[in-house]
Amino acid sequence: MKRWRYDKPVLITEMVLKSSRGTWIKPYDYREERVLSLDHQSRAYEAMFSALSDRPWLKGIYWWKWPTQLDRGGPKNDDFTPNGKPAEQVVAKWYMGYLL
Repeated sequence: MKRWRYDKPVLITEMVLKSSRGTWIKPYDYREERVLSLDHQSRAYEAMFSALSDRPWLKGIYWWKWPTQLDRGGPKNDDFTPNGKPAEQVVAKWYMGYLL
């Protein structure tokens, strides 16, 4: 196994993908008007988890825009939150895999 230069764990402090078509294109641009796509958001979450799984240096992820009021979000909400959308199930599936 290759030793990394600093041999330090990584914590991703802001992971977010908007529930819109092409969310992986400029995901940081909240001003750009996009078409609602729950499918694109959940596919992007799945790709992110696939890319980061089995990385021993990754120690955690903070999810940005997950509301404390769980009635926010849902299938008609085109904002960043995965709450109440298929992307939430992707997160749950991957986290359950880590816990088993």
